[in-house]
Amino acid sequence: MRKLTFALGAATGAAIMYLLDPNNGETRRRDAQQRARELADSPQAQKLAGQAIEATRSVTESAPGSDKELVDKVRTEVLGRAEFSDLVINVDAHEGSVSLRGTVDDADRRDRLVDAVSNVTGVDAVASYLHASDQPAPNMTS
Repeated sequence: MRKLTFALGAATGAAIMYLLDPNNGETRRRDAQQRARELADSPQAQKLAGQAIEATRSVTESAPGSDKELVDKVRTEVLGRAEFSDLVINVDAHEGSVSLRGTVDDADRRDRLVDAVSNVTGVDAVASYLHASDQPAPNMTS
């Protein structure tokens, strides 16, 4: 480990001396910058950059990064629809599992709401504690 540390330190020192040499350092730095620009502008670099951007985009679009992001996504994509916007629903998420709590009097509407939430990207499971206003919550029954 000590030899590796020494070698890295020596290589770093040599690179600094090479680039900061009072006689030729400015020319060397300019050449290094020019080579770096040429490499960055090369078709291979552009292709790799495009692939990296696409991979990042597909990962971020495929699943939200946190429980809060998933809750926000459900609220926006589902509860923001005109069909459900009048409902007061509590949405919780934990590692892709979404819980819905609240009152929805129409059973078909409850089913459509659960189906819509289950189709949101990033949702792995939906636990529905939705109930009609004249009934106790499913998780409160004895």
